[in-house]
Amino acid sequence: MSVKQSNFEGYPAQTPPKDTVSRYQQLKSMNLEVLGERLRRARIEKKISQRGLSAGLFTSAYLSSLELGKTRPTLTTLEQLAGLLGKSIEYFLRPTSGQNLDDALDEEQSRALELRQALLSAQVYLEHAADEQVARTLEMVNSGLSRLGHSDRGRYHYLMGRYYHRLGNNPQALTSLQQAQQVLAQSQDEPGFNYANVEPELPALIEYEMGAINAATRQTMAALNHFTSGLEALRPDSNPSLRWKLLAGTASCYRLLNDSAQAQTYFHRALDQAAENTSNKQADYFYRRASALSEQGDFQRSSLYYGRSMQVYDGAAEHEILQKVCLSLAQLQLQAKEYEAARQVAELALKLTSESDPASKGPGQPDHGQELSALVLLATIHHRQGDLGGASNYLEQVSRLQQSGMADLAGGSKEEMVLLGQYYEVAAELKADQGEREAAEGYYQQALETLEKLTGGDDVIEARLLADVYYSYGRRLKDWNDTERSLELMEKAYRLSTGKGRSNS
Repeated sequence: MSVKQSNFEGYPAQTPPKDTVSRYQQLKSMNLEVLGERLRRARIEKKISQRGLSAGLFTSAYLSSLELGKTRPTLTTLEQLAGLLGKSIEYFLRPTSGQNLDDALDEEQSRALELRQALLSAQVYLEHAADEQVARTLEMVNSGLSRLGHSDRGRYHYLMGRYYHRLGNNPQALTSLQQAQQVLAQSQDEPGFNYANVEPELPALIEYEMGAINAATRQTMAALNHFTSGLEALRPDSNPSLRWKLLAGTASCYRLLNDSAQAQTYFHRALDQAAENTSNKQADYFYRRASALSEQGDFQRSSLYYGRSMQVYDGAAEHEILQKVCLSLAQLQLQAKEYEAARQVAELALKLTSESDPASKGPGQPDHGQELSALVLLATIHHRQGDLGGASNYLEQVSRLQQSGMADLAGGSKEEMVLLGQYYEVAAELKADQGEREAAEGYYQQALETLEKLTGGDDVIEARLLADVYYSYGRRLKDWNDTERSLELMEKAYRLSTGKGRSNS
């Protein structure tokens, strides 16, 4: 049975979809005052005038009549306005339990505030690793997502991405983050878009998270593209903490891509940014953000920034990244034989392990994994400088940490295995210099057994470290007149260093 065209203005004279019939019925029974006020508030939220919104569609007088609740729009007109205002049509047609206009609008405002508060709660839960609370809170927000503007919807998908990343579901995390980007992109394409309505750092935060996920899954080039895009998205007055995290991520990617020059450049930029990012400057940034949010009427997020909650969280994450930046830079400087510079940066990394944030590590509980890395690195640097006493001292500190049970070099993750290989190598070098051939050979063998397990693929850093062990051991064997074994190891070192033997060494 066909439906007359006059029943559904703007639609062809044919049977319309079920959702169209439902929307038509909702529109037909809709309280016009509530509908008009929803249109007015959505337009003000977009910071667009009546003339600007109605341009090319109808007169501004007609729009004024709609907002005053004097005229019922056609379904086609309402869909056009919904698209321009960045809202779903359900946002305007949803029912209310209020008995009059004031009650209905109070209910809407309360629900919107409740949803925005839930977004803030989910963000705080994420920082505290409270996964169950995050899931429940975001599920509640999802049920009312159509009531929120583009910025809040983008933040919802961003938080979902972070949540999935925490759970190890990286494909779903990337999907959610891409949805967040799409929401923001759609809002920019609409008339009257004002970037002030979007959280200014949200695009960069999304890029940072996507970069971190790709880095974790060893998609180094993709990670580099996201980190650099994040830097481009930042404004001059953006959070200095976020800027330097992006710099550190970019530097790490260049290092993995074996571009030492670019890696050192970005590591130095990251350290310079960290030095400038004093607590006073960070506090000033959050104060300015809170003031801006307050002026926009966003008192919830304004209170959050005024309370310095986010400053504490960012500071904890920043401290850990700074340690990694120092260790990575020192490693690059060591490879470039810039021993004095490497020693100073490695000593800073060691110093930072005693200043780890108590909130994240517990009172008096430094990060012993980072401490072990710094100690092994310092032992290597002192050995290369000919300071056998200094090298021996740092290796003894490593042994004490292991014996105390506070840290373990038994290996587990790839990073721990690399650290173990480095430890065996410097211990072997030290024993060889001290004339203890049997002990030295034992350490060399342990270094090779550890590192050869890691270099079946194309990881440049691990291959270079294994090549160093082959070379060092081969040189020692030559000194010990074991020419045949020496040549065999020197050949392996050559093949790895030139990229000819990474997959079959």
